Amino acid sequence: MLSVCANELLYKKNNQVSFDINQEIDLEDENGITYTKGNITFTLRNSFILSKGSFISSLKLTCDRCNNSFNTELKFSIDESIEVINRKCNYQKELELKLDETFEQVLHTEKINVIDYIRQFIIINIPYKNLCSIECKNDKINALDSYKEENSIDPRWKDLLLYKDKLKENS
Repeated sequence: MLSVCANELLYKKNNQVSFDINQEIDLEDENGITYTKGNITFTLRNSFILSKGSFISSLKLTCDRCNNSFNTELKFSIDESIEVINRKCNYQKELELKLDETFEQVLHTEKINVIDYIRQFIIINIPYKNLCSIECKNDKINALDSYKEENSIDPRWKDLLLYKDKLKENS
């Protein structure tokens, strides 16, 4: 397991360590396994571990429009800081934190699993809307759109309109 912790970084040259990643990473969800290549460097500065890296991941996604599977490359970079603390704090009341006050925190002896850390960034960088191409068309949606242009009413209301017409005839 590739890991890093603040105590170990103290004894490394320039208080930093680099990892070359070239392996499959299990995303543990419907996106399955991704093959990821890149490099990440962890540097200890005062009470923070700075992480910088860039990666390319091959993903198999499902198009949100046509439901076909497609392969894509996801390029992303990591530029984050992790606060190193000596002990965990148990707050008895809620604290209001500002955006610049929120950091991921680890104990100085706590190990950071590098592969899991990268996996989190892959998941965060997966596009919200997955399209196999810009020109992707869903035939069912297109048929509905063309029907709407021809008729002003949605075809799903057809049975209700027939029932309404039947009630008018009976009264």
